[in-house]
Amino acid sequence: MPHSDPTLGSRPVAADNNASIALHPAIRVVDAQPAAHEQRVGTGPSCSVSGRHSQAGESRHIHFASPIEDAPVESFETVPLPVDPDYPVLLTVPGLERYQLVKKIGEGAFSQVYHAIDLMSREHVAIKVIEKSHLNSIQRASVQKEASIHARLHHPNVIALRQHFETERNYVFVLELATGGELFHRIVELTYFSEDLARHVIVQVAKGIHYLHHQVGVVHRDIKPENLLFTPIPFSKPRKTVPTGRAQGEEKLDEGPFVPGVGGGGIGQVKIADFGLSKVVWTDGTKTPCGTAGYTAPETIQGQSYTQSVDLWALGCVLYTCLCGFPPFHDEDQIVLTQKVARGEWTFLQPWWNNISPSAKHLVSRLLEIRPERRYTIDQFFSHPWCVYTVPWLHDK
Repeated sequence: MPHSDPTLGSRPVAADNNASIALHPAIRVVDAQPAAHEQRVGTGPSCSVSGRHSQAGESRHIHFASPIEDAPVESFETVPLPVDPDYPVLLTVPGLERYQLVKKIGEGAFSQVYHAIDLMSREHVAIKVIEKSHLNSIQRASVQKEASIHARLHHPNVIALRQHFETERNYVFVLELATGGELFHRIVELTYFSEDLARHVIVQVAKGIHYLHHQVGVVHRDIKPENLLFTPIPFSKPRKTVPTGRAQGEEKLDEGPFVPGVGGGGIGQVKIADFGLSKVVWTDGTKTPCGTAGYTAPETIQGQSYTQSVDLWALGCVLYTCLCGFPPFHDEDQIVLTQKVARGEWTFLQPWWNNISPSAKHLVSRLLEIRPERRYTIDQFFSHPWCVYTVPWLHDK
């Protein structure tokens, strides 16, 4: 993920404070249609899904072996499938003959993510390829845990995991493709969001978090603009800049019209991605320090036991960033950054917050509450007047 300049003239911009506290082979990926293949999901470490052989339609199961070092499954296909002539063939990867890799769209320490075409269903997907040779046994187990958790998740505001399997060299995740990409890049492009657009985005993220917490008991632990993907909606690319009214000479690209229930700024449906740091935590706390420094809750950095509330802190950080264009905590020095977070040192910087409503500021303040027991819950978030000031469909969790 390329880093952005923390200043633009005299104005802070969205800083990519991506210092990971815990090393993990996870990477951002991306959105789309209902699953093309029936999934059989287990709740244990050997979670499985169903796939189809290309020969005689024979059904078989593809799964992570337990232990993870066991023999890998063979390729999906034994008979070459015709590629889509309308798209290029970027490269071929042994074991991925079923997929036409079209374009590289992301990368991490141990993995690559590609826009691909499923040559059986012709569905466009995102494929995350994690190289086994770079992983130790702990990291391999972490990949297995990520797959086990992600395979259980089914919600419109969560990126779907279509299939997961392994080849001789790689672990492979086949995911929805969200062609809009990361919310981070759209914030940088538009400088900041109007309150209508920020509400449109953040309520959808909250709906995904509500599902994770209340229906499957999962805490994400890495909510941030880079892990929020979106499906684009048609709009004329901004061709002019308009004064922001915040600082002398500051301008932003025009978002275009906002349509309630549809979106604006080219942003339609928003989805949570990357479950590499997620964990099942219903009511008991956990203490594992992980996340991204600028979006990690104080109790996590302080080494205290924490709960699902850390995702609400991160939600507040994302809302703050959407509204003004830069995060509440930012510093070039990662040690200083974590100290600011641990002490809860943030403010509504002037003049960038001058024109933002008191209601929005109040909501941000209740989410960025340093004491977890006083921080807003996800249900309190939905009841806040700033969120209620919208159309009913946003509250259909």
